[in-house]
Amino acid sequence: MNQWQIIGGILSIIGTLAMFYGSYLQAENDEKFQTNVKSFVQEEQEQNRPNLVVLSLSSTPAGSVLHVKNVGKRPAKKVRVVFTEDSVPSAFVSNLIVGAAEIPNGVEYQFRIDLFSGIKLLTSLPNNDKIYREALQNSIKKFEAGEMAFIPRFQLEYEFEGETIKSSKYFIVMSKSGFALNKE
Repeated sequence: MNQWQIIGGILSIIGTLAMFYGSYLQAENDEKFQTNVKSFVQEEQEQNRPNLVVLSLSSTPAGSVLHVKNVGKRPAKKVRVVFTEDSVPSAFVSNLIVGAAEIPNGVEYQFRIDLFSGIKLLTSLPNNDKIYREALQNSIKKFEAGEMAFIPRFQLEYEFEGETIKSSKYFIVMSKSGFALNKE
């Protein structure tokens, strides 16, 4: 072998190593680009979805009114106010589910809700679980005496393109003298 063959072989090895390093750097850049594109597309999809938020809760002579607004860009369909099991007492889960067929984007909607419908239902029906019935009745007595607050927790569930979406969770701190709406 002559010296030119040796030098050519060394340059060939160096070139191959440089090629591998270059392809490694390009793969990293491609991965970063793909990640950026995916996050952009995901953000764009999130922005084009409905987004329901609870604005306030007011009391009227006819009952409580929950004010909800769709701040998203698309209409929300099959909207429901669903009380969750971590409510205090848990009887709020039995509340009547109120809903709307559709809330268009940018529209404020009012749900007339009876916060005590679940409690009324459970206390009016026969219940074989005496411990639960007594605990619920004791809670009601403490609430009416001003010794206990009720905390119903709920969220909005709605559909968009066949997918069920759940809003943030909200809770109401209710005492005999009034109530306050909060977001978890």
